[in-house]
Amino acid sequence: MTLTDYRERHAQYKGDPDLQEAHRQHPFVCVWDDHESANDAWRDGAENHDPDAGEGEWSVRKRAAIRAYNEWMPVRSQGLEDASIYRSFRLGKLLDLIMLDTRLHGRDLQAAFKGQTAEIAANDPTINDPTINDPNRTLLGFDQETWLYGKLSASQQRGATWRLIGQQVMMGQLSQTFGQSFLNPDQWDGYLPARARLYAHLRDNNIDNVVVTTGDIHSSWGHDLVDNPWAPGTYNPATGQGVRGVEFVTPAVTSPGPLGENPPQALLTQLYGAFPLLAPHTRYVEYVKRGYVLLDIDKERVQGEFWHLDTIDQRSSVQTLGKALVNVAGQNGLKPATSASPARSAADPAPDLMED
Repeated sequence: MTLTDYRERHAQYKGDPDLQEAHRQHPFVCVWDDHESANDAWRDGAENHDPDAGEGEWSVRKRAAIRAYNEWMPVRSQGLEDASIYRSFRLGKLLDLIMLDTRLHGRDLQAAFKGQTAEIAANDPTINDPTINDPNRTLLGFDQETWLYGKLSASQQRGATWRLIGQQVMMGQLSQTFGQSFLNPDQWDGYLPARARLYAHLRDNNIDNVVVTTGDIHSSWGHDLVDNPWAPGTYNPATGQGVRGVEFVTPAVTSPGPLGENPPQALLTQLYGAFPLLAPHTRYVEYVKRGYVLLDIDKERVQGEFWHLDTIDQRSSVQTLGKALVNVAGQNGLKPATSASPARSAADPAPDLMED
């Protein structure tokens, strides 16, 4: 809760020798989510912050979290307590990388958070919930929304092949009732007009080749991004009809997934079997395994690979390719890739990344 607390937590993480090696060998483009400050944080508070319990003013805690982040992370900031972390980068004509802040900058208070994935759908906000349908609520802040639309349009106009959006919470729908209710209103599902405005901008301005990268949920997901994947005649995963972009959701490095550490195999079998019917836009899901997503990008396609680690309890070089999905330029939608991307030499030059 204090600046000292946050500094000690960052120092603890940065003491890890493998993280030190990762920072030594690779450039990082970083952005925060909620646990750099407090669980389910928003602009003026957090689910895990209670001033009445002696935890102080949120503005003070938020400033402390941001200051420690700027002190410890490899980011350029305007000031140690500056919260303006959304920004963009160009990589030649290949891509524009647009980094968003869906957490601290402009997010309105979440709709009532009503429980975990295992709870019945009747406890989840419905498609008619007045809060998640309020057009005056925003996930980004209206100023950041306007900035995002401008960056997407400018990227299309300058002829970049790809538009990558780096952000925090799942954009694809997460529902066990065919879109009649939503499991997690902390995600874009809790801000339906905000997502609709983004998709409308992509559609109305013919902006294509959009790839969204996401974290937060501690599990592996690949999505076609669709206005309503359950509406008859509006989405065809085989042809790409109705697809506004694609999304790769990375698993956690060490944290357990949404179903816990060791969920029953019968439950996993049931859930995996239900997804083709419940979520036609979900092209891949894996709830349990830890790891990372590797994106291999060229002018022809973006290939996303879900690499899962053998263990997190001890050092191990064993990793397994869970799934490889490809989005071909000009052809909306994720399809299975034929193989993993080719290995790269350590001597290959790093890309020339230019911050706008």
